[in-house]
Amino acid sequence: KIPANTIIICNHVSFADVMCLCLLPYDVKYLSKSTITNLPFVGWVMRMVGDIGVDRNDRNSGREALAKCQGWLDHNMSVMIFPEGTRSKDGQLQEFKDGAFKLAIASGAPILPVAVTGTATAWAKNSWIIGPANVTLYVGDLIRSEPGEDV
Repeated sequence: KIPANTIIICNHVSFADVMCLCLLPYDVKYLSKSTITNLPFVGWVMRMVGDIGVDRNDRNSGREALAKCQGWLDHNMSVMIFPEGTRSKDGQLQEFKDGAFKLAIASGAPILPVAVTGTATAWAKNSWIIGPANVTLYVGDLIRSEPGEDV
């Protein structure tokens, strides 16, 4: 059980990550690139349920997206953020962007680290072929944040 206003962060290798993360027993809003939230059907549903799109080439869009995340946190809704900012090409963890952590510090919301392994073979980046995979979800311990901490 996690607090209702938790920032869940997870590595990102494949579109299959999201399908696996939906198995977690948490009600969350996803932060996703706008090219996904603008897709017919899938994107429409994401926008209808309140998921948040961000144009990764527009700094203002990033600020607006984090403000929307803050709004969900203020309403006791958790948000899912992939701090790498994109799917990994080679399955290796990439450098994290700092937005999720700045949001945690500004809001005082705790962070729940989650790791997904095995999805690279399920649905590789730049491919529409779905294959078999042995997937594992690791859920870490809750990390409390304090307003004013350094990122």
